[in-house]
Order: sequence, then structure tokens, then C-alpha cells
Amino acid sequence: MRIWYKLTKQVLLISIAILFMLMLLLLGLITFDQNTAWFSTLKIPSIQPSSLIFILVWTAIYVMIAISVIIVLGAPKEQSRHKTIAIALFLINGILNGMYSILFFGMQSILLAFIELPLLITFVVLLIMCTYRINKIASYMLIPYFLWICFATILTGMILFMN
Repeated sequence: MRIWYKLTKQVLLISIAILFMLMLLLLGLITFDQNTAWFSTLKIPSIQPSSLIFILVWTAIYVMIAISVIIVLGAPKEQSRHKTIAIALFLINGILNGMYSILFFGMQSILLAFIELPLLITFVVLLIMCTYRINKIASYMLIPYFLWICFATILTGMILFMN
């Protein structure tokens, strides 16, 4: 009975992690899709990837984040303090990541989105450092997220400057 409870709890936690990541991806897609007319009026730098590339990259990043969450959740009990901090950082990152889409596409504020990005980068770095203490693979899974956010910062800065 105890094994069944543990298995059910793990499946529930993994499902919540995956649903949270899918919700963030959907939020980004919805806010972008609703404002494609506005976005098409902006001057865009030549380094801007196509929408398809954005969708593919974000999907891959969210899958890697979900895998990282699953690894962290499966860490031994001795890591419970670090796990708690990591889960809080995953949630903060999810909120800040969602805020970018709301600020940039929903509110159409390139400036606010650009101002928010250094905060997001800071929390991504904290998350990578925290997960590294728990499991190196979980930490490495977050490096593409960090790199993409850095690229998004450069891109957003260029869009802000050009418009």
C-alpha cells in the first residue's frame, strides 16, 4: 500500500510539473497569437528567428524544464531543503517567464518586457545553481533555457531600440 501511495504521489507531482510547463507554453502562444497584428507593425532585427523556430525552441525548453523538475522531485529526502528551494525557484521562473509574454505581447510594452528580463535571468541562474546541488543533470537541462533567455534579452533590446 505504501509503494502505491509513493507511486501515486510521484505521478501526481510529475503531472503537475508537466501541466504547469504546458500552461506556460500555451500562455505564450495565446498572447502572441492575439497580437500578431501589433507585432507585424514592429521593426524587427534580422536575427529574429521565425515563429516556427520560437515554437520549437520553447517546446524543447519546456520539456527540458519538466525533466529537470521531475529529477529534482525524485531526489532523495536528504535533499529536501534544496528541493523546496528549487521548487520555489521553478515556480518563480514560471511566473516571470509568463510575465514576459503578458508584458510584451499582452500589454504591448517592449520596455517593461525588457526591464523584466534581467530579473528573469537572475532567477534562472539561481535555479541552475540550486539544482546543481541536487543533481547535475537537472541543472544542465536548464542551460538552454538560460541561453535562450539571454538571446531574448538581446532581441528584445534590439526591438526596443528599433521602435
